[in-house]
Amino acid sequence: MKKEILALLAALTMVSAASASSANSEAKPLPGEVEKKGFLMTEICFKKSTFKECDLSGWWEGKDTPILYVHDDFGYYKLELTEHVSRHELDEGMQRNGVTIIGTLVGDTIKVRAYKAPPPEGKSFFKGCL
Repeated sequence: MKKEILALLAALTMVSAASASSANSEAKPLPGEVEKKGFLMTEICFKKSTFKECDLSGWWEGKDTPILYVHDDFGYYKLELTEHVSRHELDEGMQRNGVTIIGTLVGDTIKVRAYKAPPPEGKSFFKGCL
């Protein structure tokens, strides 16, 4: 009986996560909102100018602020998470390029309404194995 309940809960969790993910991936900016695409990182990593090699322990402990570095305007925006996007949803895109954020821009902060994960990285081929 316990196994059946746990299996049901796991299935429901996967379905709700998939529906939330697909809802965000189809989101479009509403009037007054911005859509920015760039590199998702933490504020500490941005200040250190370390993109891929940065320690994310502050992020995982909830002590660091997410930042979106936008290549088009060479600017960065602090991200204020709302009830629409949770902290753990951003984990997939952390320290990756191609992240899209949709929300309301207030100064240098975007109040996040939607998040689109970057596409998965392509498989690479290393000739040294031949």
